[in-house]
Amino acid sequence: MNKEFYINRLRNIFKFNKKSFMLFKKQMENYYLIKNNLKQEKHNYKLNDNVILSKGTFMRGEGALVDLTEERLKFISENGFVSPDITKKYNKNQKTPLTIPVWNIQKDILLKDYIDLYSGGTIKVYSLSTKEHYTKLIPYKEIDEFVNNLEDCWNWSMEQTKEIRFMPSLAYNRVQVGFIINTKDKLTKKLIENDIFNLNFDKKVLKSFIAKWFRNKYIYGKRDDFTTNREGAIIFGIPENLIEGILVGRDFEKNKEKLEMLKKHFPDCYICNLDGKVIMI
Repeated sequence: MNKEFYINRLRNIFKFNKKSFMLFKKQMENYYLIKNNLKQEKHNYKLNDNVILSKGTFMRGEGALVDLTEERLKFISENGFVSPDITKKYNKNQKTPLTIPVWNIQKDILLKDYIDLYSGGTIKVYSLSTKEHYTKLIPYKEIDEFVNNLEDCWNWSMEQTKEIRFMPSLAYNRVQVGFIINTKDKLTKKLIENDIFNLNFDKKVLKSFIAKWFRNKYIYGKRDDFTTNREGAIIFGIPENLIEGILVGRDFEKNKEKLEMLKKHFPDCYICNLDGKVIMI
């Protein structure tokens, strides 16, 4: 895909909103600035090292088993992530059209601990002592212990984290590949600021492509463990040279052919497993 194709798509989508078109066009320029100028430092991981995620790192799962073709991996290796509303057909009825959804790491953390955390569940408890509800994110390995020790409780309910639906996890085997995206370089600053969950994002532009119900409930509403305090959605796209590593689920980890296919398309990336350890460099 070339710049002219993207510009024409954006012009067609925002033909009645110049301000939105100009912001997306600028974001496209940010994308190409990074794509053409950033040379990521080579990682220094060795086999069996624990992967460390820095605050501000992005995580992104990619497709269920039936969707993740080699053609798709080749596209990502050459272009990174570009919204399918721009590369294909615009679907304005999506929750976050024209963006690339990501998980935004909130603090420095070992990958193994991050996976354990999001592979768990989000619990809502009604406390007998306070007469109020509270929510808490429970790591995968601690769910039984937490539930068995609930005493100050009238009732509780739990649901899977949103990450389980979209990332490789200990709890669910559907998604087998996740990408670790490094945003440390100063060139990325303007790109990642154009996140629709960023409360400084232009409200007028946001109204032109994000539904009112979603804005009110998830972007400007109260953020808690159930909603949006861990999410991001970068408008337009994220170039391929920000990808530093690949996380694989158990099925891919056991499949030498799948691992070699990933390494073929992402030769400079390390590959790690759900134990948070590097299995291929």
